[in-house]
Amino acid sequence: MAKANPKSLSDEELAKICTSVAGEDALAAAGCLGGALAALLVLAGVLGFGSLVGPALVGLAFTLVTLVLAHQVIRRPRRYREELAYRSGRGPLSQYVAEAEAILRRHGADWVLLFTLSGLPHGGFWWLRLVLKEAPPASARADLRVCPRWQLQSFERIESDVPNDILQDLLLLLKDPDLAALADVPSFVIDGARCHLTVLRREPWLVRSASCNLMDFGGSAGEPAQHTAVFVSSKLTDIIHRLTPQSGS
Repeated sequence: MAKANPKSLSDEELAKICTSVAGEDALAAAGCLGGALAALLVLAGVLGFGSLVGPALVGLAFTLVTLVLAHQVIRRPRRYREELAYRSGRGPLSQYVAEAEAILRRHGADWVLLFTLSGLPHGGFWWLRLVLKEAPPASARADLRVCPRWQLQSFERIESDVPNDILQDLLLLLKDPDLAALADVPSFVIDGARCHLTVLRREPWLVRSASCNLMDFGGSAGEPAQHTAVFVSSKLTDIIHRLTPQSGS
């Protein structure tokens, strides 16, 4: 299993491989601490025991190599973690934006919306991609990833055509002329409901991103309608809840 191509594995197999083993974090910390102690001891040897520097250095080097090798053995391969992060929506934003731009360039859609919602410090994580075609008949496709808690490796996939009521809401939302001026909204809350939104349009070409924290506004866009990022993020948060089965919302 550990030698398999990450892309050939199921979500469940990847999550199992990537689950941190007991003591991994402690071992990583020990490796960092060992490096600092080694440097201090070598310096002390040079200053006080010049003739013993060679043997001391060999012993310390052996200890450090042992810690590093043990850490590499116990740590799960990075490529599996990167693949799991990508599938769950926690990969690099640039990767999702590049895919969305490719969809638009091959005329696969008129709009693509990318949206993440993080309930911090211990809440859930949601990643949503909406691919929308305006030409009659209008249609939209939703790809949603739901993780009940940020720390968990497992997540739920929800992939479906968007119901007509949500589609009509999206069409109205995308008529907002302020989308071209989308900008970050400063947050004054450490945790809360952090959102990141990227809007992509084919004609005229538009790629615009913004972030905000819905908890700065009581979790809704009722009063701060002048903040486009907050308004759109609130609408997309509502769409997430409408797309998510009641048991997982």
